[in-house]
Amino acid sequence: MKWFCIRFCLLISILSLGLLSVDKPSASAKAKAVPQLEWAKQVDSGKWGDGFTPHYFRLDSSGNLNILVRKVVNEDLTYVENISGETGDIRWSKPEFDYWLSEDAYMYTRTPAETEEDYDYERRFDDIITVSDLTTGKPIWSSKNPYFREGRSSGFNKSGTAYSFTYHKNKYATLYYYDSKGNRSKKLILPYMQYYTVEGNFILGQPGNKSPYTHVFDLSTGKKLTVLTNETTLPYGNRVTDDGTLITRKFINNRELELRAYSPTGALKWKYDFSFKKGPPEIFIIHDRVLYLEQTAGNIMLMNSDGKFITGVNETPFYMQGEPNSPLKMAIDLQSFMYIQYTEQGIELVIRDSNNLRELYRVSQNDWNDVRFNRDELFLNKQNELFFIPSDGQTIRKYQLLQ
Repeated sequence: MKWFCIRFCLLISILSLGLLSVDKPSASAKAKAVPQLEWAKQVDSGKWGDGFTPHYFRLDSSGNLNILVRKVVNEDLTYVENISGETGDIRWSKPEFDYWLSEDAYMYTRTPAETEEDYDYERRFDDIITVSDLTTGKPIWSSKNPYFREGRSSGFNKSGTAYSFTYHKNKYATLYYYDSKGNRSKKLILPYMQYYTVEGNFILGQPGNKSPYTHVFDLSTGKKLTVLTNETTLPYGNRVTDDGTLITRKFINNRELELRAYSPTGALKWKYDFSFKKGPPEIFIIHDRVLYLEQTAGNIMLMNSDGKFITGVNETPFYMQGEPNSPLKMAIDLQSFMYIQYTEQGIELVIRDSNNLRELYRVSQNDWNDVRFNRDELFLNKQNELFFIPSDGQTIRKYQLLQ
């Protein structure tokens, strides 16, 4: 293990110096992918989004791609629309409403169970959770959600299931579970904390906004597994790998990042320290792998959930309109990712395989007159399906990338 850590640190040092030659493109590399327009969808009236509303791309269990957009007709008339990623057809359109989405294409809404006339802040009251199929827009189940004025938070799980935490007079919290048919059960009683979330098979609790501690519980038993100090979960996508490893990060003196991994039992599996130049590096979970990137140095590194180095590449500094501010954007199916580079030949879009960092496509801005890499919203699916939503929100275009 000691020898492995030495080798690993050496690899990181090489990456930070920009000397790793594996899959490093030359400055004169020529963009080679040819874009082919598959379909374009023009909004009938108004525009999609208002410059501040994100667009959601979700794959359902059958592989159907759902593009959820906000159609703004005027100040008083707005719709939520689902556009098929395969054809560009509108699957459904409804007047605007509040909703939350799971990663596997289920839509969650929450409405008061009482009418405005029945509302009484001084007593307990419930609301209604409704889960719908995102592709069809049709409800699957509805169920009451217990609520107390002391507070509550909800977590939306996979396959149309849900969790709900209800906080009781600063004494304890009750965790409720809703199965895929909406049947509710009281799952656990937990010590009172200000915030609770569910990540994989872990429950994460924080005593307060400024608390340096995160308490980790087992979702199945409620047993406290460990307490994290000055560690935070990842800001992008999942925090837990497919094999149940919890990944956290801890910044030291704003110059070093300590990446930590915990087993399903709460035991520390491994940790590594990374130094970085400017701005904090970013971490993504891709199934059973961890992707590390440092934008200013152009370093990209891939490791597995056991902390073993898989491969790495070094680019010139790269940029992207990510989620929410990452220079890198993951594909909808997580099988690839993309970013843009400013080269002597102009702006280029680079797409890499997330399994091994192999370069799949390098596309020149010069090949597309109606798309701007550094201004339009870009989305990627299946490694070669590119979607563009321009800044004016009038059109959605889908391109296929061909070698």
